[in-house]
Amino acid sequence: MIRIKKYYVVLTSIFVFIIYLFTLAPSVVQIDSGELAAVQATLGIAHPTGYPLFTMIGYLFSLIPLPFSIIFWFSERKIYQKNQLRKRRRKAKSSQQKNKLKFRKISS
Repeated sequence: MIRIKKYYVVLTSIFVFIIYLFTLAPSVVQIDSGELAAVQATLGIAHPTGYPLFTMIGYLFSLIPLPFSIIFWFSERKIYQKNQLRKRRRKAKSSQQKNKLKFRKISS
């Protein structure tokens, strides 16, 4: 009886831990996936447990410009469009300036 009292805390802890392992979810549950994806992108706080390590690692991975992600392709396309727009504006500006110079030469 003395031995059982001596190891009661340890045995109870082991028993509870084994039950916990059998009932543990293998990954993030589907209900939380959308919320956690949004939290990773904004470095916010999920519901009470928060998953801080999961959030920080997800945020760091979101900073990596992977060529197969949709966000990467959209950002690449946007950069390309901005560069094309700048080229067109410069070209239009230079042609307007040339036209002004031609007009001045003719009128003077």
